[in-house]
Amino acid sequence: MAELIMVIGYIVLTTAVGWILSTRAKSRNDINSFFVGKKELGAVLVCFTMFGEMIAGSSTVGSAQTAFGLGLSSAWTNWGQSLGVFVFVFTVSKLYRVAGHYGAYSVPEAFEFRFNSKKCRMVVMVIVLVVYGILFAMQPKAAANIIAPMINVDVTVMTWIMGIIFVIQALVGLKGIAAMNVVHSAILYIGCVVVGVLAWNHVGSLDIVRETLGGEFLTITQPSVSTVIGNAAGGLFAFILSTSLVANVYSAKTKRTANAGVLAAAILVVIFAFFPALIGIFGKIMYPDGEAGTILYTVADTFGPAVGALASMAIIAAVFSTAPAFLLTLSTTLTRDFYITLIKKDATDKQQLNFSKWAIFGIGIIATFLGIYASNILTQVNGAFQIRAVAGLVLIVGAYWKKVDKTSAFWSMLIGGIVAAVWHFAGQPFGIVPFWPGCGVGLVLLIVLTLCNGQKISDDYARYKSLMDAVPADKL
Repeated sequence: MAELIMVIGYIVLTTAVGWILSTRAKSRNDINSFFVGKKELGAVLVCFTMFGEMIAGSSTVGSAQTAFGLGLSSAWTNWGQSLGVFVFVFTVSKLYRVAGHYGAYSVPEAFEFRFNSKKCRMVVMVIVLVVYGILFAMQPKAAANIIAPMINVDVTVMTWIMGIIFVIQALVGLKGIAAMNVVHSAILYIGCVVVGVLAWNHVGSLDIVRETLGGEFLTITQPSVSTVIGNAAGGLFAFILSTSLVANVYSAKTKRTANAGVLAAAILVVIFAFFPALIGIFGKIMYPDGEAGTILYTVADTFGPAVGALASMAIIAAVFSTAPAFLLTLSTTLTRDFYITLIKKDATDKQQLNFSKWAIFGIGIIATFLGIYASNILTQVNGAFQIRAVAGLVLIVGAYWKKVDKTSAFWSMLIGGIVAAVWHFAGQPFGIVPFWPGCGVGLVLLIVLTLCNGQKISDDYARYKSLMDAVPADKL
């Protein structure tokens, strides 16, 4: 009962923090602040907002779950994302910042800025909706798996309750979510580190892991090198389209502030990724017949109610640091790239806000329903990243290769994204992760179509470059 009271109290407290701050900032009534923070975020809030997506509850719980059966390689999901942040900062961070200067709010709008194409914007919109729909769908169930056993409630019922809470939290807007994530991230880091250290001391040493489970559990190349590279590269290129990352670039006070915040988050995640994986590995020794999906909480509960409650709050913090942001991402994309682009081009700010809030509610309900039937959490997360990776790869190439035009970009993203999605939903045929067929097909199409367009410098690139050069550095 004490654990339940602590968890419920934590949820209420962090939700109140987000709503109070968003009310003071008037973010729930101001469209600019609601979507992108109105260039108000400092490096600390940027760091914790970014950290929230990268160690999403589904990734944290999924990493421990996968490590229970596979070993340390499960950490590559987070490590790949961290690599992606570094690539983002040194390749396309300026592109997004300048796009924001010209009025962009979403990832698809930035693609239209580069390629001057509504079709490119639409295909990226679909990719973002599919990917973030998958990512959000994992969150309510991840939270329910922890809370439901505490109060002896059916997991499905608790999944619905969590989905509704996430809808409420998403309505605070970006700055409110960022404020909540400061608390979430601190609890998550402390919780997983404490449980990981206690589990290590309980097992004794890594030598016991090698003797009991085999040395492969402590390697980072399981189940195969190609799978590891595919998962890491998928996370890397997917983060070129990370809407939380892009929103932070749009929202930060300056480009330098944005880069400092997201790089700090990436470094924190590199260290953090070890702990859920180690908890899963030690859990395999402590509870060889345990349930993989709840092994993080099972291990924590070994060390008493206080540690169990801390672990519960850490997992809840992981989920709650991410789920509302995912919902806001989906809502922003639908509002900016569907509603005012295709439905009502002259929509007022109030109409956009109303549509966005209804979208949060509708998407929250639909995605929660679909997530109830998901199986392995980390597999779903990795698959989502690898679908998104195709467009990320195209944007990096298009930012520097002057010949790339909107036609080659559109077809490579469309066909490559379809291949990656079909491969994922088909269950990864032949044991090949979606990154390889998706990005392979997309990259070949991009190169062939670009070489055949007959231009040394595409018209799209010339326009994009002139817009980039027109914004002085002190405006970024």
